[in-house]
Amino acid sequence: MKTITSILIALILILVTACSCRKDTDSSIVKIDAHKNYPVLSLNLSDIAEINYIPLKGSSNPSLMYISSAVIPRNVFITKNKIFINDPNRTDPKIIVYNRSGEPLYRIGQRGNGPGEYLNPVSFIVDTIRNEIFIWDNTIKKIYVFDLNGLFIKSKSFDNGCIGLTSNIDNINNNTIMIFSGNSVKIRGEWLRKQFGGDKIWVNGDRSLLYINKDSLTIEEHPDINFGRPAPDVLHLHSSCSILSSNDGAYIFTLRSDTTFFIDRNFKIIPKFVNITRYNQNKYRTQNNIGIYPIAESDRYLFLSTDIGYVYDEKIDINDLKFLVYDKKEKQIYSCPGNIKSSTKSESMIFQFPEGGSMNSGYHIKSFSHLYFKEKCDNLPPQLKKIAYNLTENDGPVLMLIKFKK
Repeated sequence: MKTITSILIALILILVTACSCRKDTDSSIVKIDAHKNYPVLSLNLSDIAEINYIPLKGSSNPSLMYISSAVIPRNVFITKNKIFINDPNRTDPKIIVYNRSGEPLYRIGQRGNGPGEYLNPVSFIVDTIRNEIFIWDNTIKKIYVFDLNGLFIKSKSFDNGCIGLTSNIDNINNNTIMIFSGNSVKIRGEWLRKQFGGDKIWVNGDRSLLYINKDSLTIEEHPDINFGRPAPDVLHLHSSCSILSSNDGAYIFTLRSDTTFFIDRNFKIIPKFVNITRYNQNKYRTQNNIGIYPIAESDRYLFLSTDIGYVYDEKIDINDLKFLVYDKKEKQIYSCPGNIKSSTKSESMIFQFPEGGSMNSGYHIKSFSHLYFKEKCDNLPPQLKKIAYNLTENDGPVLMLIKFKK
């Protein structure tokens, strides 16, 4: 009888432990309802971040005005002494390297079909340990490797069918690059098919995540993310901003899923945030086109913003535009109406999707044209007025470099 009792007790303990494990696993996923009245968190930008303004000299190319906007986000990488910026204009694409004062130093690569030349360098990543820069050409599915002084090292072409259109690569660890395509499988809306014809669903690539070994430039086999629905046709903006670099890995998100995933340095994929908001699906033409995604991260806070993949002639419901903050210490979602408080107007509304962002963890970047500074000059604080007075028409944008405090 004692034996049976012992067995029963052991079984109960196993069941309790299993249930506890399941409960812990479930509790690690944060559910977000954009229409819920979360407690309000009041934050001052100066309390959580150091802010520097860096005017980029001698760079009047209009395409640089959008380095941190919806057009080409995540195209800035900061090192201790340098700033790497992607200028992917089709006429003269290049990576421009500046010092931390905004003076241009040199360029990396140029347009062409020869060794070390590319056509459409939509994304790049810097490896400061290897002192190498990896550039991804989305047009011809090719990766290029240069040293940080701009010397070409090697390149490798990949099968066009291996991955769909992408604008995102990241260092997943010291040995591997991760390339993400949020629209490998797409769906064409009924209104588009009536206007232009074509099938409802088509395939842009076989995988969402591609892993490339930095030494051999060969594809490694690691887990992929199989999303639950085809991508809407309006994904072109969203797929450009679908990675947020973190200290221990990267957040990955897409309109193809209601879940934000985290992939760690060992390629383990973990669901982190789930959007459970019940949106009015009759409001917008494309179904499943609203989500809330992380756009910046400090040691304590993760800042989240709404993304709406609307079609250009549609009107946005202001009630669907949300800004939330996740306190990682308290494990609590907060609302933050009006975004972050700041004494400078240009420092407000800085965490709005898809604007801002860099390829560095712990940094967030926005840019302002010299025209913006000239127009707003009278209302700027003394520090920014000084910058505005010294700007010329030949200068590029002014970077707002936000470095979160430890």
